[in-house]
Amino acid sequence: AISLENAISFRCGGSLAGKRVLELGGGTGVLGIALGAVGAEVVITDLGDEIKHIEKNIERNTALWDMPCAQRPSVREHSWGLDTQWLADAHFDYVVGADLLYFGGWDLTAIDTREPLLRSLQASL
Repeated sequence: AISLENAISFRCGGSLAGKRVLELGGGTGVLGIALGAVGAEVVITDLGDEIKHIEKNIERNTALWDMPCAQRPSVREHSWGLDTQWLADAHFDYVVGADLLYFGGWDLTAIDTREPLLRSLQASL
C-alpha cells in the first residue's frame, strides 16, 4: 500500500480528481486516504473489525480534508462475494486493492478466496 501511495501524483486536479474509486480490503486505509487527498471520491471497504481503525486513520488525517481538492473517503463493511448488490448499483471508475492477503492464511489462488473476490470485482465493474 505504501508503494502505491507513493506512486500517486499528489496534486489537485490530477487525473484522479472526481473519479469514483472502490478500495477492497482497505486495511489501514492508507491507499484510500491518499486517493481522497488528490480528489478521488473513495469508498474504502474491509471486514467489520477493521472499519473502526480505518475511520480513526481518516480522522487522524483531518488536515488533508482542508485541502481544496481533497475528498474525505467513506468507509463501508464488505466481505468479498457477499452483499454485492450495492456494488452493482454503484458506479466506480477504478477498483483498487493493496496487501489484500495480509490476513493470515488467505491464498488468492485458492477457490474459496478467489471466487468471492471475483464476485465483488465483477459486481463493481
